[in-house]
Amino acid sequence: MNRKTQDLYVAYLSRLSGLQQPVEIELRFFYCRKGVTFLGNGLVRRLTSTEVRIESDQELPVSGEILLRIEWPFLLQSVCRLELVIEGLIGT
Repeated sequence: MNRKTQDLYVAYLSRLSGLQQPVEIELRFFYCRKGVTFLGNGLVRRLTSTEVRIESDQELPVSGEILLRIEWPFLLQSVCRLELVIEGLIGT
């Protein structure tokens, strides 16, 4: 990552951490319930170092593990699309 891209990336994350306006970054999510894998689409509404708030038209469980695949808004070396993959717990 060149210095200019890195600075943009840091500025972007800094803006997100204190952002009061809605964010709209597309994502896909996956979770399991009773051995069945569910998947859906949604939008990231808030992204910080400790939480990801998403919006989806699909009802999510109130607890459990989830995998998020977020379409990152920057290109690697201005060419290659990136995807942020996060595994975490719902509701904690």
